[in-house]
Amino acid sequence: MIILVFFIPQNGESSGSTMQKVAYFTSGDPLHPQNILVTKNKTAISASKLRDDTVLTSQNRSDSKILSKSTVTNPNGITLETIVITVVVKGKPSINYLMSFKINDTVYAIGVYGPESNGKRISNTANSISKSLNLT
Repeated sequence: MIILVFFIPQNGESSGSTMQKVAYFTSGDPLHPQNILVTKNKTAISASKLRDDTVLTSQNRSDSKILSKSTVTNPNGITLETIVITVVVKGKPSINYLMSFKINDTVYAIGVYGPESNGKRISNTANSISKSLNLT
């Protein structure tokens, strides 16, 4: 069972970031943890530029590895810039599925992440989200 917690930061932003937090979800299952972070862009940046900047940042870190990056169009016609990255957090590898896309002149980013040991469930969650994004 997954219990989702809705969270909006008090000021809605992280300092120094061009992205504004919209929502944060976390599973209530300690055996299969996963998190979902939804942000939107506060500046004029494209979804592909956001993806490329994230790739560049990851390539410059010794604790991360890019597994894949691509541009895909979901069944509803939304074009997604995607990245799959592993990052070592507190000595443990995590898997991160990152998607950026534009809807109505706003660029959004969704990150689905958690321990690499829960990679299959995290991948399934990311795939479900990417396929269900819609303009309505």
